[in-house]
Amino acid sequence: MNTPPSHSSAADLRKRINGALRSFFDAEAGSARHAFGRRIMRSIKEYTLRPGAKRTRGTLVVLGFLSNPRNRATADILKVAAAYEVLHAYLLIHDDIIDEDVVRRGRPTLHKVFESYAPRGLAKADREKVGRDIAIIAGDIASDLVQRCVLSTGFSLAQKMSALEDIERTLHTTYIGQVLDILALPEKVPPIDQQFLRYQHKTAVYTIESPFLLGVRLGRARIPTKAFHAFARDAGIAFQLTDDVQNVFSRGLAGRSSDIRSGKITLLISFALQSKRHSATLLRLLRKRKKSGRDLVRLKALIVESGGYERARRYITNSFRRASILLDNLDIPDPVQKEFKRLVHKLAKQV
Repeated sequence: MNTPPSHSSAADLRKRINGALRSFFDAEAGSARHAFGRRIMRSIKEYTLRPGAKRTRGTLVVLGFLSNPRNRATADILKVAAAYEVLHAYLLIHDDIIDEDVVRRGRPTLHKVFESYAPRGLAKADREKVGRDIAIIAGDIASDLVQRCVLSTGFSLAQKMSALEDIERTLHTTYIGQVLDILALPEKVPPIDQQFLRYQHKTAVYTIESPFLLGVRLGRARIPTKAFHAFARDAGIAFQLTDDVQNVFSRGLAGRSSDIRSGKITLLISFALQSKRHSATLLRLLRKRKKSGRDLVRLKALIVESGGYERARRYITNSFRRASILLDNLDIPDPVQKEFKRLVHKLAKQV
């Protein structure tokens, strides 16, 4: 196929999306009517722009736009990409509260940052509540910023409204995935088919399928949508399962093992529970409200001994292999396909 007249690498797109994010946040902070508004805006900006953000979703928005060979990576599509990254920040802010995480990308989560807003002398529990409450509001502000960012572009009103409708549909799908995530408890282990549905809703659609197709529609590109859905499902589920494995076994992640500490039934745990020999012990430890360091070590060992770790690795490998084959057969411009291949290869190397 023809090459788009102006192609940017994923690394270059990340830099340009970061630039669009900085410009947008600075403009919004400058127009804030209250000092607290400016402070919260600066905190959301810092959180969104922390080093380590991959900008996968924003990059896919631009790549979808570039699937029309006549398009270039304009300032307007970079703004929409930035909006998708603000959307991601909004969901992460609330996710940190739900998961009770205290670190995000090596720095305190926003609900910990906002504890500093509490008056001196408050008890620890009261300071924590202040932090959580303000972080919930900060997430709501970030949600509003998504719309403001899209509406500030030069796309037609019809295109902007269509983009916001796409984002709304994506959010509704993601919310269902998050509810299923919250309900994935050891007291009532979800069936394996519900786990795959949850991963498809929470990750495959939100992380890969929706941002790319949003760019496709804005760019008036034509791609084989059904084939892309299949690719996004395999790549998205493998992406989330990779994250599950890293959460438990990667020593380089701050707040590591938070899934097993909280007792969450991830797909990795579901694979481990397929072992009749180890399932009862796994569930007993996962149900413990407070887990010692020894409990966490034992849980990790059981995930390996049960074969769950190997099943997860095998599923990830096979899913990425299927995704790569589907990608090879997708009728999209060569530079766009090349960036997808780099993304899939990078994800596959993480486990």
